[in-house]
Amino acid sequence: MLNELFEIIVNFSEPVLLFILLKGKLKLKRHSLPFAFLCIFLLAGATTIMNKLQLDYIATIIISLTLYVVFSFLLFKGEFNLRAVWPSLMIYIMVFSNTILFAVMSAISEEALIVSLQPSTLRILVQTVYVSIMLLMVLLVLSVTKSMDRVSSKIAAGALLSCLISIGAMYLLLNLTIIAAESRIATIKYGVIALLMTSVVLLLLVMFGQTNKWIQKFADERVVSESLKREVRYNSEMTTVSKTVRQLKHDYANHMSVIASMAADGDIEGLRNYMTDYKSEYGAVERYAITGDNTLDSLLSYKKMLCDAEGIEFNITAVGNNLRNTGLSEVEISSLFGNLIDNAMNACRNLEPEKRKIALSIRKMADMMRIQVENNRIVSEAEKREEDPHGLGLPRIKSIVEAHDGVCTIMPEENRFIVELLLPTVRMEGDGNEA
Repeated sequence: MLNELFEIIVNFSEPVLLFILLKGKLKLKRHSLPFAFLCIFLLAGATTIMNKLQLDYIATIIISLTLYVVFSFLLFKGEFNLRAVWPSLMIYIMVFSNTILFAVMSAISEEALIVSLQPSTLRILVQTVYVSIMLLMVLLVLSVTKSMDRVSSKIAAGALLSCLISIGAMYLLLNLTIIAAESRIATIKYGVIALLMTSVVLLLLVMFGQTNKWIQKFADERVVSESLKREVRYNSEMTTVSKTVRQLKHDYANHMSVIASMAADGDIEGLRNYMTDYKSEYGAVERYAITGDNTLDSLLSYKKMLCDAEGIEFNITAVGNNLRNTGLSEVEISSLFGNLIDNAMNACRNLEPEKRKIALSIRKMADMMRIQVENNRIVSEAEKREEDPHGLGLPRIKSIVEAHDGVCTIMPEENRFIVELLLPTVRMEGDGNEA
C-alpha cells in the first residue's frame, strides 16, 4: 500500500516539475492557473494508468512527451519553438535522472537492480532520490537559461531528435540490464554504460544551451552590424542635407533682404522683376497651405522648403479657420507653429527617408480651434530613461496655449508622436458673428 501511494506521489511530481519549468520560461495564459491544476491531475493519472498497464518504457516516455507538449501549448504562450523545447527538456531531465539511478544500482549488483524495480523500501528510497535529482535539474536549467528568451527552429528540432535518441538508448540499455540481472550475469558493465549515457545526455543539454547562445550572439551581432550600416548611410545623407539646408537658409536670407529693401524703397517694378528672376531660377514657391493668416502661410512655406530639402513629407489640412480669432499674436503664431514643426522635423531626422512624414491639421470645431501635429518617430534613449521625452519646444508651446485658456495634449506612441492643441475662439471687434 505504501509503495503504491508513493508511486502516485512520484507520478504527480513529474507534471508539477514540468509546470515549474514552463512557468519559469514561458508566460502563463490568462485565467489558466485553475486549468493547470486539472491538467497536472490528468497527467499524473495518465502516468499511473500507463504504469498499471505495464507499457514499454519507450512507449511511456513518448506518450508522456506528447502529453507534455500539449500541456505546454494549452496553458502557456510564447514562440512555437519555445513551447515545444521546454517540455522536451523535461523529458531529458527524466531520462537523465533515471539513468543516474540505473547506473548506480547496476554498478552495485544485479540483486540491487532487481529489488529497486520491485515494490520495496529500496524502491521508495530510489524514487525519492529520483524526484530530488529532477528537482535539482529543473532548478539548474532555470538558472543557466535565464537569458534564453528565443530559440531557432533548428535547435528546437535538434532537441526533439536528441530526446528521442536518448529515449531509444535508455530503452535498449534497460532491457539488456534486466535480462543480465535475471540471468545472474554481472551488471557492472551496464552500469558503466549507463554512466556514459548520463554524460552524453548532460553533454547534449550543454550543447543545446551553448549552441542557442551562439545563434543568439550571431543574430545580435548581425542586428548591430545592420544598425551601424544604417547609421553610416544616415550620417552621409544628413551631411548632404545639412549642406543643402545651410545653402538654402543663406540664399533665403539674402533674398529676403533684397525684397525687404525694394519694398521699403517702393520699387514695385524692381520687385516684380526680381521675383520673376527668382521664380525662373528656383521655381515658384508652392503655396500649399491656405490658413487664413499671412504670417502662418509664410512660415509654413519656409518649413515646407526645409522639409523638401531633408526628404520629409509635410502635409497640411486647414479647414474653416481664422487663427487670429483665438487671440494669438503674430509672434505667438510663429513661435507656436515653429516649435511644433521643428520638434516634428527633429524626430523625423532619426528615421529612414521613406518613413519621414509630418501631418499638420487646423480645424474649427464649434467654439474651439483644433491644431494637431503628427509625425513618425522612434523612441529615443532619453525617452526610455524618461529624460526630456517630449522635445525642447513644448514648454513654450504649453505656455502660449495656457495663456489663451487652451489645452495642450501630448500623445506619444511607439511609432508616432501627436500633439493636439485646443484654443477657444473669441469674438473679434467689428465682427458681428462669433468666430
